Amino acid sequence: MKTTIPKRSIEVCDFCQHDGYLQRCDVCIRSFCLAHKGTVWQSWGFTQVCWECAQRDDVQAICDRYAKQVTPVFRKRNAALKRLGTNLRKAKHQEAGTEPKP
Repeated sequence: MKTTIPKRSIEVCDFCQHDGYLQRCDVCIRSFCLAHKGTVWQSWGFTQVCWECAQRDDVQAICDRYAKQVTPVFRKRNAALKRLGTNLRKAKHQEAGTEPKP
């Protein structure tokens, strides 16, 4: 069976021209795919920037400045999650009547 599909326009990555899951860079507003997602080390991974903008000194400086403010919050959160896991393991051992491993 033949089916005619009308032409359609799709959004593609501005770097590699592939479609799929795309994000828009907060800095340059270009669309990028997961292969072109940038990582800024000081950002705790919560940036939506392309790989080109992630290498910019001004972007890194902004992420570094705010990382100093959020680092204590993330450390407290991670400590609370670890305590939650420790309490859960203790409760499971108490129910089973066994001694938890240190």
